[in-house]
Amino acid sequence: MTYLLTALLGASILSVLVLPKINHTIMRAPMPYKGLSKLIFNPFFLCFLLFGILVSIPNTMNTTFISLYITDLGGSKKMIGLAVFLSSILEVGVFVLCDRFLKRKISVLLGWLALVSGLFVLRWWFMADATTALQVVFIQILHCITFGGFFYVGTQLTMLLIPRPYRSSGQALYTLSWSGISGFIGGILGGWM
Repeated sequence: MTYLLTALLGASILSVLVLPKINHTIMRAPMPYKGLSKLIFNPFFLCFLLFGILVSIPNTMNTTFISLYITDLGGSKKMIGLAVFLSSILEVGVFVLCDRFLKRKISVLLGWLALVSGLFVLRWWFMADATTALQVVFIQILHCITFGGFFYVGTQLTMLLIPRPYRSSGQALYTLSWSGISGFIGGILGGWM
């Protein structure tokens, strides 16, 4: 296994070294830093980020410790792999369906955010009542709807709430809050519990 990983790493380094050089630079318009206050002090966006962190902490705890939970309930490594595979592969379908059918209006997206947050509550309730590893595997399939729906709606809301010149910074803050900050807190709290 180590040799395979070393060979793949070496191949990726070599492929980067043989890439052709880019002869031109991409010109960007300067971004005024005083306008960043529109991003940082936007009360709707800040409340959305805080809500996202609160929703994401238990999700991060679940993602981090699901394998231990399945194993404690008598599940095998194949069951853990099945839970992760199904939740991840079905997430693609959720992204496609959301992109195809959700209207990009704040009122519609907030409604979907409330629905997905309710599904998170239902998912944790089911997970708390699970008594077998197979139940946990099937409950984990809901991850594709809850995580996929929340993350898609979150990126769209960020796009609508943040002025155009600052959208990439807003997306970075959204991803940092959803993955980074809540991941840190969820890892600590989940390990403590």
